[in-house]
Parts: sequence; structure tokens; C-alpha cells
Amino acid sequence: MNRSGFLCALVVAGSLVLSGCASGGGGGGGEDLVDVYRESEFTRNAELALTKTVVNDDPALYQEALDWALREIASDPGNSVGYYQAARAHIGLYDYVAADTLLEMAVALFTGYRNDVEAQRESAWIDAFNASVGLLNDEDEGGVEAGIEQLKYAELIYPRGRPEALINLGVSYEQLGRNEEAIEAFGAALEVIRGPRPQEMMARDSSLAAGWLEKEASVAFNRAMLYTNNELHQEAADEYRRYLTGNPGDITALSNLAGAVAAAGMPDSAQAIYQNLMGEDLGILDYSNIGVGLYLAGNFERAAEAFQLVLDASPQNRDALLNLTTTLYQAERWHECVPVARRLIETDPFAADHLLILARCVASAGDEQEAGKIVDNYRAMAFNMFEANLTPTVGGGGTVTGNLTNYTLDPGGTVTILVNFLGGDGESIGTNSVRVEVPAQASRDEATGESCEPVDPEAVCTTAFRVELDSDADVTGFYFQVVPPRG
Repeated sequence: MNRSGFLCALVVAGSLVLSGCASGGGGGGGEDLVDVYRESEFTRNAELALTKTVVNDDPALYQEALDWALREIASDPGNSVGYYQAARAHIGLYDYVAADTLLEMAVALFTGYRNDVEAQRESAWIDAFNASVGLLNDEDEGGVEAGIEQLKYAELIYPRGRPEALINLGVSYEQLGRNEEAIEAFGAALEVIRGPRPQEMMARDSSLAAGWLEKEASVAFNRAMLYTNNELHQEAADEYRRYLTGNPGDITALSNLAGAVAAAGMPDSAQAIYQNLMGEDLGILDYSNIGVGLYLAGNFERAAEAFQLVLDASPQNRDALLNLTTTLYQAERWHECVPVARRLIETDPFAADHLLILARCVASAGDEQEAGKIVDNYRAMAFNMFEANLTPTVGGGGTVTGNLTNYTLDPGGTVTILVNFLGGDGESIGTNSVRVEVPAQASRDEATGESCEPVDPEAVCTTAFRVELDSDADVTGFYFQVVPPRG
């Protein structure tokens, strides 16, 4: 590594993004060593080798310095200089574990090293942080793991000294699905940001300190979301409340707070938040979140209002149609349920559950003959697409996943699934498709629609599918168009 300059840090894409180069905020010199510095042939040779590394960053020179420093420690174990020089050599050799121990011993023997040691630790932190950057951008999971190790080394050598490595650890853990570790890393970063370090840094580098403070909101929001994902609802509510003290107008955070409060067993408080939010001029995702929260709280009437607002803005939004259909069904508003359920089937035409919901709504609305025809259509379905799910990507685009079970198609053919991705205004922002190989045929429990037991016990009758859209636009919904095999 070239220590004359720092690698530019373009950190992994995710909930948080740091960019630029990690750099120091200036350093302080050590105190006068006249009374304690015991110079010897060993210390002079060690210092000479370390001095040469400024021009020639050669591992052999660091090893030479280390060898001389260790000889000094062996001959004069009470001399702090040998420990300090050995620590610097270990840093040059990227052995941060040994360097950490030796730096502690150097300060214990001579407190005047405190400022020098602080500067050495921060410099090593910068090296480790910048070394992590390219690794974290590597799509290979092994590269990401190596990047995480570098970030852990940064935190080891300069614990709680700066928040950037901790933030990137949180992002990396979150991307790998290691939510508990991500929560811990984000929490440690918040301790640094909310502690005295930004004020201490302000005198050295005000722009760096300001950058730390600006990260607090996004780190806190990410941590709250991770708490929710791990079903730690009270912790999520507490984090959202603290976040909202500095960001009182964040509608998404308010909506998420209501969901966390409801899940924590306080539905009345959640409904009060949702009731206030319903009067705001919100976007599709905000109304969707509010509708889900009201539904989970058992307030089907207001949930239906929220989902209807989503449909008004995005008429082909498959998830909004499904949510409104389900809500109207739960509210026993049968006559209103029927037309919405029919629209749902138009956007997701091969979902068995949707046909069954339509049949029940039609029957409950009083037309049992029509309901019987719908059930016949259900029984004649060639295949079933279920568990369809949209995952928007931070920064734009998204992924739709689902499963397909075969009932009557010949195995080995293909079903073409086209997904239309919808933006914030309800308009299509792009399409993509996937050809799914037809699996083995499955038997079916016609009473419940549950499957699948393959006709051939050795076969697999359900296969997963995945459709991605790469776009700069935010995805808020989708609908399907499906082309089954001919014949």
C-alpha cells in the first residue's frame, strides 16, 4: 500500500453510502522525552529503518525496525521507546492486533506518548478503512468478508475513534443479512456520533466533524428498520422516536413508528398516528405503509381508505389491489370487494388464492351461480403463481420474486413471466421478463388450494422465479403479464 496518499473510498451500495477519502484531522506531537528517552544502538537502528519507510514503503524495512525494537525490549524492558517503535513497525506490517497491545504498553510506561499514540492509531485506522473499500465493492462474497475484516481491524486499532468504519460495517452486515451484527455496528457508530468525539474533532477538522453529525439521521433510521426486521418492536419505536426529534416531518418514519408501536402492543397509539397521517399529502409508499399498519391494527375501514388512495395514484398496482381486496373481504364489504378482486386478477392472472377470494366475495354478495363458475375456473388452472413479492432497490429499480407450481402443463416447457414495474406516479418505468421452466405436475387440495405433493414423488413441482429491473427511478409497484406454453 502506498502510504503517501489514501485510496478514494467509494463504499458499498446500500442503505448508507460514504464517499471520498478517509483522512485524518491533523495530529498532535508528543511531550518532551528528554527525561525518559533511553537511546541505544537498538533504538537508533529501529528509528533509522522506520524513517526510511517514509520514502520506501518496504515490508523488509518494517521487519528490520521490528527486529531492532524487539532487541531493545529484551535488553531494556522498562524503556517505552522499544514498545512504541515495535508498535509502529507492526502497523507497517498490518499486524494491528500486536500493534494495539504494544501501543498500550508504550503509553503505560510513558504517558507523554499519548498524543503520538493517538495519531498512530488514527493513521492505522485510515489505512485499514481505505483497504476495505475495493474489497467491499467486490461482488464476490469473499471480497466483502475480507473488507469487513479490514473494517474490524480499523475499529480494533482505533476503537470508537471515528464512526465511518462502524457505519460501513453496519451496511455490509445488513447486505449479508446479518441483522444483529448490523444493529450492533450502527449502535456503536451512533455512540461515537452522539458522544464527545465530533466536538473534539471540530477544532481539528470542522468539515469532517460536520460530516459525522450529518450521518446520524440515516444511521438511526437504518437501525430502527433493522430492529423492526428482527421483530424488536419496542427498540424500533424508541429509535424512531429519537430520530423524529431531529426530523419531525419525516412521514415515513412516523408511519414506521406507528407500525412498531402497534406491533409492540399499543394499537391505540398507532391508530392515533395513522389518523393524523391520513390528512397529509403523501406518496404511494407512505399510504401503502399506513394502510398496512391500519390493517394490522384491525382498522379495516381506514385501511381501505389508504389502499384506495394508492390505487387512485397507481391503478394497476398489483399489491395495492391485493391489499384493498383483502381489506374489503375482512370488512365484509362484499359488493365493493368484487370489482376490486376482478381488477386484481387482471394484474396477477394465475394466482389461485385470488380466484378463491373473488369467489367468496361474489358468493357473499349473493351470486352463488357466478361464484360456482369462478371455482370451476380455479379447478381448471394449469399452474399457480404465488408468494409474489416486490423488493425495491435503494437508489432505483427493484426485484420481483415468486413461485410457480404446475398442475397440468407438460414438464420441461416454459412459462414467460413479464413484470411491469411502476414508479411513484403509477406509470410504468420499465419491464423485464423471465422464462421459467415448467416443473413436474403437482396434485392439489381443491378445498384449500394448498400444494404441492408431486405426482412423481421424486420430482419437484414448484420452482422459484426472479425478475429484476435496473433503473434510476424508484419502484413503488408492479403487475404481471404471463404467457403460458402453447398446446
